[in-house]
Amino acid sequence: MRVDCHVHIDCTYLGGLIYGGDKTDLAAMAKEFKLNRMMVSSAKAIMYDFVEGNTDTLRLMKDLPDRVWGYCVLQPRFGELALKEFDRCVVQGGMKGVKLYPVLPLWAADEASIEPMMEKIARARVPSLIHPTPVEPFFKLADRFPDAPLILAHMGGGGGLQGLVGPIHEAKKHDNVYLDTATSHFDANAIEEAVRVVGADRVLYGSDFPLLEPAAQMAKVSSAKIKEEDRRLVLGENMNRLVKGRKV
Repeated sequence: MRVDCHVHIDCTYLGGLIYGGDKTDLAAMAKEFKLNRMMVSSAKAIMYDFVEGNTDTLRLMKDLPDRVWGYCVLQPRFGELALKEFDRCVVQGGMKGVKLYPVLPLWAADEASIEPMMEKIARARVPSLIHPTPVEPFFKLADRFPDAPLILAHMGGGGGLQGLVGPIHEAKKHDNVYLDTATSHFDANAIEEAVRVVGADRVLYGSDFPLLEPAAQMAKVSSAKIKEEDRRLVLGENMNRLVKGRKV
């Protein structure tokens, strides 16, 4: 089972240079890298209109039902609308996870507005991919909601706690935190260190396609000096287990 935990559509909204991330792009990427599933969120939903962008993802799920699992992008400062969007997309629409983008000045991962939404997410045990900049509030969130499976995008690189080593070692303290391998920099032995420190069962393969080159992201994992059983966990079995653990 191979699952890419970090894929986007509508990437003209995030500055995608070559691919926009339409269904043709995603289907070709899945075929090339033998992916059973891709966890997909809309860049339009992140940067512009989360309801419209989530609707695009729901449509993609119907177009590629055997490849796409959707993330519901939520903006907690919209209050009741964000809670209704969770119900529309996750409970009724079958999306498998939540994508949160707490990047200042949009909002912060530990601010009060996120409480009602995180309570729903924690009760449902829905995995949430979070891009934290800065990263420190992410770990405060993990402490406050220990029942919520939280995926630290890019292993926390670039968001504080200098480099990747700091976030990797901080993640070890939080049993509900998982590390997404997609990074735009290639620190030596980052995959090996993540597996050694937090355990192979909490490391998830992500490409950040189409913003990053998937061949390079896959090579980091396929060439890592780890056990083959651990590689299988990272490349998809872990994400598949998280999705099956949902209570909605």
